[in-house]
Amino acid sequence: MPQITRGVRNNNPGNIDYNPRNQWQGQLRPDPAIEKRFARFDTGRCCEESETGPMDLSFMNV
Repeated sequence: MPQITRGVRNNNPGNIDYNPRNQWQGQLRPDPAIEKRFARFDTGRCCEESETGPMDLSFMNV
């Protein structure tokens, strides 16, 4: 079984670094026990503000 990539697991397919000055919509509070470097989001639609557009990851069933 293939391992889920970090970007998909964090709902951050662009692997955006966490920065406390950036308040992205849907961004979760940092938790170093889960992720030390990258931002985590509540849904896979985090990239509406940060990259080229929304990403629908529903096809991955994650």
